[in-house]
Amino acid sequence: MKRGCLGFGGVGPVARAGHPNSQGFKTFVGYLDDPSADDFYPPTLWCNGNQVSLPGNRAGAKTQYAPDVIVAAAQRFIDTEYRRPFFMTVALPMSVTENGVEVPDLSPYADRDWPMGDKVRAAMLTRVDRYLGQIVTQLQQRRILNRTMVILTSDRGPPSAPGGGEDRFLAAGELRGRAGELYEGGIRVPLIVLWPGARRAPAESDVPFGMWDLLPTLRDLTGTLRCPRTLDGVSLAGRLAGSVGDERLSRALLYWEKHRDGLAQAVRVEDWKGVRFGAEGRWELYDLKTDPAESRDVAEFHPDVVRRIDQLARFLQP
Repeated sequence: MKRGCLGFGGVGPVARAGHPNSQGFKTFVGYLDDPSADDFYPPTLWCNGNQVSLPGNRAGAKTQYAPDVIVAAAQRFIDTEYRRPFFMTVALPMSVTENGVEVPDLSPYADRDWPMGDKVRAAMLTRVDRYLGQIVTQLQQRRILNRTMVILTSDRGPPSAPGGGEDRFLAAGELRGRAGELYEGGIRVPLIVLWPGARRAPAESDVPFGMWDLLPTLRDLTGTLRCPRTLDGVSLAGRLAGSVGDERLSRALLYWEKHRDGLAQAVRVEDWKGVRFGAEGRWELYDLKTDPAESRDVAEFHPDVVRRIDQLARFLQP
Protein backbone atom coordinates (compact mmCIF):
# COMPACT_ATOMS: atom_id res chain seq x y z
CA MET A 1 0.00 0.00 0.00
CA LYS A 2 1.37 3.41 -0.98
CA ARG A 3 1.34 6.04 1.75
CA GLY A 4 1.46 9.81 1.32
CA CYS A 5 1.95 12.63 3.82
CA LEU A 6 1.04 16.04 2.45
CA GLY A 7 1.38 19.23 4.45
CA PHE A 8 2.95 19.26 7.89
CA GLY A 9 5.36 16.54 8.99
CA GLY A 10 6.74 18.07 12.14
CA VAL A 11 8.37 15.03 13.72
CA GLY A 12 11.91 15.11 12.42
CA PRO A 13 14.35 16.61 9.91
CA VAL A 14 15.82 14.93 6.86
CA ALA A 15 17.87 11.78 7.58
CA ARG A 16 16.28 11.42 11.02
CA ALA A 17 13.94 8.67 12.19
CA GLY A 18 11.00 11.06 12.51
CA HIS A 19 11.05 12.21 8.88
CA PRO A 20 7.90 11.03 7.05
CA ASN A 21 9.99 9.00 4.58
CA SER A 22 11.45 7.14 7.58
CA GLN A 23 7.98 6.47 8.99
CA GLY A 24 6.57 4.55 6.04
CA PHE A 25 5.46 7.43 3.81
CA LYS A 26 6.85 7.10 0.30
CA THR A 27 5.59 10.54 -0.71
CA PHE A 28 6.02 13.68 1.36
CA VAL A 29 5.38 17.29 0.34
CA GLY A 30 5.29 20.11 2.86
CA TYR A 31 6.92 21.49 6.01
CA LEU A 32 9.17 19.70 8.48
CA ASP A 33 8.91 21.98 11.53
CA ASP A 34 6.63 24.45 13.31
CA PRO A 35 8.56 27.67 12.54
CA SER A 36 8.54 26.91 8.80
CA ALA A 37 4.79 26.25 8.87
CA ASP A 38 4.21 29.85 9.99
CA ASP A 39 5.23 31.00 6.51
CA PHE A 40 2.37 30.54 4.04
CA TYR A 41 4.47 31.87 1.15
CA PRO A 42 7.77 30.04 1.73
CA PRO A 43 10.60 30.16 -0.81
CA THR A 44 10.76 26.34 -0.71
CA LEU A 45 8.82 23.27 0.41
CA TRP A 46 10.17 19.82 1.10
CA CYS A 47 9.49 17.07 -1.43
CA ASN A 48 10.70 13.87 0.21
CA GLY A 49 14.37 14.59 0.99
CA ASN A 50 14.76 17.63 -1.25
CA GLN A 51 13.79 21.26 -0.93
CA VAL A 52 11.86 22.38 -4.00
CA SER A 53 11.82 26.05 -4.94
CA LEU A 54 8.57 28.01 -5.23
CA PRO A 55 9.60 30.62 -7.82
CA GLY A 56 6.51 32.73 -7.20
CA ASN A 57 7.73 33.51 -3.68
CA ARG A 58 11.24 34.72 -4.51
CA ALA A 59 12.49 38.07 -3.23
CA GLY A 60 9.49 38.54 -0.97
CA ALA A 61 6.87 37.93 -3.67
CA LYS A 62 3.67 36.14 -2.66
CA THR A 63 2.10 34.34 -5.58
CA GLN A 64 2.35 30.66 -4.58
CA TYR A 65 0.26 29.96 -1.49
CA ALA A 66 1.71 26.86 0.18
CA PRO A 67 -1.64 25.26 1.17
CA ASP A 68 -2.70 25.46 -2.51
CA VAL A 69 0.52 23.68 -3.47
CA ILE A 70 -0.04 21.01 -0.81
CA VAL A 71 -3.62 20.26 -1.86
CA ALA A 72 -2.56 20.09 -5.53
CA ALA A 73 0.06 17.52 -4.46
CA ALA A 74 -2.66 15.53 -2.69
CA GLN A 75 -4.75 15.52 -5.86
CA ARG A 76 -1.76 14.30 -7.87
CA PHE A 77 -1.17 11.56 -5.32
CA ILE A 78 -4.77 10.36 -5.80
CA ASP A 79 -4.36 10.45 -9.58
CA THR A 80 -1.23 8.32 -9.33
CA GLU A 81 -2.39 5.79 -6.75
CA TYR A 82 -6.15 5.39 -7.22
CA ARG A 83 -5.87 2.01 -8.97
CA ARG A 84 -4.67 0.30 -5.76
CA PRO A 85 -5.21 0.77 -2.01
CA PHE A 86 -3.51 3.81 -0.52
CA PHE A 87 -3.34 5.84 2.67
CA MET A 88 -3.03 9.61 2.51
CA THR A 89 -2.90 12.20 5.28
CA VAL A 90 -3.24 15.92 4.57
CA ALA A 91 -2.15 18.14 7.47
CA LEU A 92 -2.70 21.75 6.47
CA PRO A 93 -0.35 24.31 8.06
CA MET A 94 -3.18 26.65 9.13
CA SER A 95 -4.22 23.97 11.62
CA VAL A 96 -0.87 23.95 13.43
CA THR A 97 0.49 27.48 13.40
CA GLU A 98 -0.03 29.58 16.53
CA ASN A 99 1.30 32.84 15.10
CA GLY A 100 -1.64 33.82 12.95
CA VAL A 101 -2.91 32.77 9.55
CA GLU A 102 -2.41 34.45 6.19
CA VAL A 103 -4.84 34.01 3.32
CA PRO A 104 -4.60 35.22 -0.30
CA ASP A 105 -7.91 37.08 0.01
CA LEU A 106 -10.69 37.67 2.52
CA SER A 107 -13.61 36.54 0.36
CA PRO A 108 -16.44 36.23 1.07
CA TYR A 109 -15.97 38.20 4.30
CA ALA A 110 -14.05 41.28 3.13
CA ASP A 111 -17.05 43.59 3.56
CA ARG A 112 -18.12 42.30 6.97
CA ASP A 113 -17.98 44.76 9.86
CA TRP A 114 -15.57 42.53 11.77
CA PRO A 115 -12.05 42.96 13.13
CA MET A 116 -9.41 41.93 10.59
CA GLY A 117 -8.42 38.86 12.64
CA ASP A 118 -11.98 37.52 12.46
CA LYS A 119 -12.16 38.07 8.70
CA VAL A 120 -8.90 36.19 8.21
CA ARG A 121 -10.00 33.31 10.40
CA ALA A 122 -13.35 32.98 8.63
CA ALA A 123 -11.69 33.12 5.21
CA MET A 124 -9.21 30.45 6.30
CA LEU A 125 -11.95 28.09 7.48
CA THR A 126 -13.87 28.58 4.25
CA ARG A 127 -10.71 27.85 2.31
CA VAL A 128 -10.06 24.64 4.26
CA ASP A 129 -13.65 23.56 3.57
CA ARG A 130 -13.02 24.16 -0.13
CA TYR A 131 -9.82 22.11 0.01
CA LEU A 132 -11.68 19.18 1.53
CA GLY A 133 -14.28 19.45 -1.22
CA GLN A 134 -11.56 19.38 -3.88
CA ILE A 135 -10.09 16.20 -2.44
CA VAL A 136 -13.49 14.49 -2.19
CA THR A 137 -14.28 15.58 -5.76
CA GLN A 138 -11.01 14.03 -6.92
CA LEU A 139 -12.04 10.75 -5.30
CA GLN A 140 -15.40 10.96 -7.05
CA GLN A 141 -13.84 11.65 -10.42
CA ARG A 142 -11.60 8.61 -10.03
CA ARG A 143 -14.69 6.57 -9.03
CA ILE A 144 -13.22 5.42 -5.73
CA LEU A 145 -15.17 7.49 -3.20
CA ASN A 146 -17.51 4.58 -2.43
CA ARG A 147 -14.57 2.48 -1.33
CA THR A 148 -12.67 5.24 0.46
CA MET A 149 -12.91 6.42 4.04
CA VAL A 150 -12.38 10.17 4.57
CA ILE A 151 -11.65 11.31 8.13
CA LEU A 152 -11.70 14.94 9.28
CA THR A 153 -10.30 15.80 12.70
CA SER A 154 -7.74 17.92 14.53
CA ASP A 155 -4.98 17.29 17.04
CA ARG A 156 -5.87 20.29 19.24
CA GLY A 157 -8.63 22.71 20.10
CA PRO A 158 -9.07 26.16 18.55
CA PRO A 159 -6.67 29.03 19.26
CA SER A 160 -7.65 31.97 21.39
CA ALA A 161 -9.45 34.85 19.69
CA PRO A 162 -7.04 37.30 17.97
CA GLY A 163 -5.70 39.81 20.45
CA GLY A 164 -7.55 38.10 23.28
CA GLY A 165 -10.80 39.70 22.13
CA GLU A 166 -14.29 38.36 21.58
CA ASP A 167 -14.58 34.83 20.23
CA ARG A 168 -17.11 35.68 17.53
CA PHE A 169 -17.36 32.10 16.30
CA LEU A 170 -17.56 30.36 19.70
CA ALA A 171 -14.98 27.93 18.36
CA ALA A 172 -14.93 25.74 21.46
CA GLY A 173 -18.59 26.18 22.34
CA GLU A 174 -19.10 26.13 26.09
CA LEU A 175 -15.83 24.35 26.76
CA ARG A 176 -13.10 25.93 28.86
CA GLY A 177 -9.59 26.34 27.42
CA ARG A 178 -8.02 26.65 24.01
CA ALA A 179 -5.17 25.08 21.99
CA GLY A 180 -2.16 24.32 24.15
CA GLU A 181 -4.23 23.87 27.33
CA LEU A 182 -5.41 20.67 28.98
CA TYR A 183 -8.94 21.78 29.71
CA GLU A 184 -11.57 20.32 27.38
CA GLY A 185 -11.49 23.26 24.95
CA GLY A 186 -7.84 22.49 24.22
CA ILE A 187 -8.07 18.73 23.79
CA ARG A 188 -11.64 17.79 22.86
CA VAL A 189 -12.09 17.85 19.09
CA PRO A 190 -14.66 16.44 16.65
CA LEU A 191 -13.95 13.49 14.40
CA ILE A 192 -16.12 13.20 11.28
CA VAL A 193 -16.01 10.18 8.99
CA LEU A 194 -17.30 10.18 5.41
CA TRP A 195 -17.73 6.53 4.48
CA PRO A 196 -20.14 6.12 1.54
CA GLY A 197 -19.41 2.42 1.21
CA ALA A 198 -20.29 1.53 4.80
CA ARG A 199 -22.80 -1.29 5.08
CA ARG A 200 -24.52 0.13 8.16
CA ALA A 201 -26.36 3.39 8.69
CA PRO A 202 -24.36 6.39 9.93
CA ALA A 203 -23.69 6.28 13.66
CA GLU A 204 -22.71 8.76 16.34
CA SER A 205 -20.66 8.03 19.41
CA ASP A 206 -20.01 10.15 22.49
CA VAL A 207 -17.41 7.73 23.84
CA PRO A 208 -14.17 9.67 24.44
CA PHE A 209 -11.06 8.28 22.82
CA GLY A 210 -7.60 9.46 21.78
CA MET A 211 -5.75 9.75 18.50
CA TRP A 212 -3.79 6.64 19.47
CA ASP A 213 -7.05 4.70 19.08
CA LEU A 214 -7.22 5.48 15.35
CA LEU A 215 -4.64 2.87 14.32
CA PRO A 216 -6.46 -0.16 15.80
CA THR A 217 -9.77 1.30 14.59
CA LEU A 218 -8.57 1.62 11.00
CA ARG A 219 -6.98 -1.82 11.21
CA ASP A 220 -10.36 -3.35 12.04
CA LEU A 221 -12.38 -1.26 9.58
CA THR A 222 -10.10 -2.03 6.65
CA GLY A 223 -9.36 -5.66 7.52
CA THR A 224 -5.64 -5.02 7.61
CA LEU A 225 -3.82 -8.17 8.61
CA ARG A 226 -0.28 -6.82 8.98
CA CYS A 227 -0.22 -4.67 12.09
CA PRO A 228 1.96 -4.45 15.23
CA ARG A 229 0.91 -6.98 17.81
CA THR A 230 1.05 -4.48 20.66
CA LEU A 231 -0.88 -1.26 20.20
CA ASP A 232 -1.57 1.46 22.75
CA GLY A 233 -5.06 2.18 21.47
CA VAL A 234 -8.46 0.51 21.53
CA SER A 235 -10.54 -0.05 18.40
CA LEU A 236 -13.62 2.11 17.90
CA ALA A 237 -14.74 0.08 14.88
CA GLY A 238 -17.74 -1.48 16.60
CA ARG A 239 -19.03 1.89 17.76
CA LEU A 240 -18.71 3.42 14.30
CA ALA A 241 -20.49 0.46 12.76
CA GLY A 242 -23.43 0.87 15.14
CA SER A 243 -22.76 -2.17 17.33
CA VAL A 244 -21.76 -2.20 20.98
CA GLY A 245 -18.04 -2.34 20.23
CA ASP A 246 -15.11 -2.88 22.57
CA GLU A 247 -16.26 -2.44 26.17
CA ARG A 248 -12.73 -1.41 27.11
CA LEU A 249 -13.57 2.00 25.61
CA SER A 250 -16.01 2.82 28.39
CA ARG A 251 -13.41 1.92 31.02
CA ALA A 252 -10.32 3.26 29.29
CA LEU A 253 -8.42 6.10 30.89
CA LEU A 254 -6.93 8.98 28.94
CA TYR A 255 -3.74 10.80 29.93
CA TRP A 256 -2.16 14.02 28.69
CA GLU A 257 0.83 16.07 29.72
CA LYS A 258 2.55 19.15 28.37
CA HIS A 259 5.80 20.89 29.27
CA ARG A 260 5.58 24.34 27.74
CA ASP A 261 5.53 26.86 30.62
CA GLY A 262 6.07 24.02 33.07
CA LEU A 263 4.60 20.56 33.58
CA ALA A 264 0.83 20.21 33.34
CA GLN A 265 -1.10 16.92 33.49
CA ALA A 266 -4.64 15.75 32.89
CA VAL A 267 -6.22 12.36 33.53
CA ARG A 268 -9.70 11.23 32.51
CA VAL A 269 -11.27 8.13 34.06
CA GLU A 270 -14.85 7.53 32.92
CA ASP A 271 -16.57 10.90 33.57
CA TRP A 272 -13.97 12.17 36.05
CA LYS A 273 -11.27 14.55 34.81
CA GLY A 274 -8.30 15.73 36.86
CA VAL A 275 -6.03 18.64 35.90
CA ARG A 276 -2.95 19.91 37.72
CA PHE A 277 -0.05 22.27 37.12
CA GLY A 278 3.36 21.24 38.41
CA ALA A 279 4.54 17.80 39.53
CA GLU A 280 3.32 18.46 43.06
CA GLY A 281 0.49 20.84 42.22
CA ARG A 282 -3.03 20.49 43.60
CA TRP A 283 -5.42 18.41 41.52
CA GLU A 284 -8.54 20.08 40.18
CA LEU A 285 -11.39 17.61 39.69
CA TYR A 286 -14.36 17.91 37.34
CA ASP A 287 -17.37 15.70 36.64
CA LEU A 288 -17.63 16.00 32.85
CA LYS A 289 -21.02 14.32 32.75
CA THR A 290 -22.66 17.18 34.64
CA ASP A 291 -20.06 19.90 34.05
CA PRO A 292 -18.42 19.62 30.60
CA ALA A 293 -17.38 23.28 30.85
CA GLU A 294 -15.15 22.43 33.86
CA SER A 295 -16.57 25.33 35.83
CA ARG A 296 -16.87 23.59 39.23
CA ASP A 297 -13.83 22.08 40.93
CA VAL A 298 -15.18 19.29 43.16
CA ALA A 299 -11.85 17.89 44.36
CA GLU A 300 -12.60 18.57 48.05
CA PHE A 301 -15.78 16.49 47.86
CA HIS A 302 -14.18 13.40 46.25
CA PRO A 303 -10.74 12.80 47.84
CA ASP A 304 -10.86 9.11 46.87
CA VAL A 305 -11.17 9.98 43.18
CA VAL A 306 -8.34 12.53 43.49
CA ARG A 307 -6.06 9.89 45.05
CA ARG A 308 -6.87 7.46 42.25
CA ILE A 309 -6.11 10.05 39.59
CA ASP A 310 -2.86 11.03 41.31
CA GLN A 311 -1.73 7.39 41.40
CA LEU A 312 -2.56 6.94 37.72
CA ALA A 313 -0.69 10.10 36.75
CA ARG A 314 2.43 9.03 38.63
CA PHE A 315 2.26 5.60 37.01
CA LEU A 316 1.69 6.94 33.49
CA GLN A 317 4.14 9.83 33.46
CA PRO A 318 7.16 8.80 31.33
